[in-house]
Amino acid sequence: MKCTLSSYCEFKETHSHLPNHYIYQSTPSIDEALTNTDTLVLVDDEITTGNTLNNLYKSLNLKKVKKVILLSLTDW
Repeated sequence: MKCTLSSYCEFKETHSHLPNHYIYQSTPSIDEALTNTDTLVLVDDEITTGNTLNNLYKSLNLKKVKKVILLSLTDW
C-alpha cells in the first residue's frame, strides 16, 4: 500500500542513527491549530545540545509562535 500523506515539514537529527524525521499533515482542524498557535511545546527524550528541538522548531516555520516550552523526559 502506498502512503499518500503530505509532509508538513522535515528536519534532521544529525547525531541519530535515523537522522531524517518527517511530520505529516493531519486533519484540517489540527493543521490549522498548529499553524495558528502562539505557544508551542516540544518534547524530547533527552536534551544534550538542544539541536534536535532547534531544528524541529525552525522546520515548522510557525510565524505566530510567541512562546516555546522545551520538555525533556530524562530523569537523572
